[in-house]
Formats: sequence, structure tokens, C-alpha cells
Amino acid sequence: MAKRMNSVRRALVSAGLVGILGVAAAAPGQAAEPTRTATASAVSTQAQTARQLFACQGTIKAFKDDYLELSVSGEVVRFDLTKGTWYYGPMMMGARATVYAYKSNGENVAVLIVATLR
Repeated sequence: MAKRMNSVRRALVSAGLVGILGVAAAAPGQAAEPTRTATASAVSTQAQTARQLFACQGTIKAFKDDYLELSVSGEVVRFDLTKGTWYYGPMMMGARATVYAYKSNGENVAVLIVATLR
């Protein structure tokens, strides 16, 4: 199971880095794309099975050692960071972030966070 999670993490980090590089290279020539919306209730119904990853995109409202709060479509979604989360980009309030996470015991556990400034 640990090998599988490591493989998933590596794949997510690779995909995130490739995506960030692609956005950075194309950013000057493109208009901003509309943000994807996801609500906490939609996220919780999608991730009922153990370790099923889901993605949330929003604005960082709080970033501490053990949790991240992300504003998604006007709702604040909290993510646990104590179980080996990978980070990429500026982890600061106001930065836009995509968080890949799974549900565990009713809380969102972040696996990968990719953040960019506007």
C-alpha cells in the first residue's frame, strides 16, 4: 500500500510540475481561464471510498504547520497536512492553489498542493 501511495504521489507531483511549467510558458499569451468550482458537499460525495483522490481549486485563506484552509466557491475547506503532504509554489494567503486530497475519518487529508500567484 505504501508503494502504491508513493507512486501516486510521484505521479501527482510530476503532473503538477508539468502543468505549472505549461501554464508558466503559455501565461503571457493566454487570457485567464475561469476557475473550476467544487463545493465541500460535492467533494465528500465523490470521495467515499478509501484513499480516492479528489482535487479542489481555490484561494489559500490560512496556511499553518498542520492544516490549510482553502476558499472554494465562497466556502472554506480545511485540509490536514500532518500525513506527508507535498508542496509546490508560494504557500501564502491569497495564492491560488490546487489541492489533491482524500477523505479519512471525515476530514480532508492533502497529498499534494500546487500554488501560484495571480
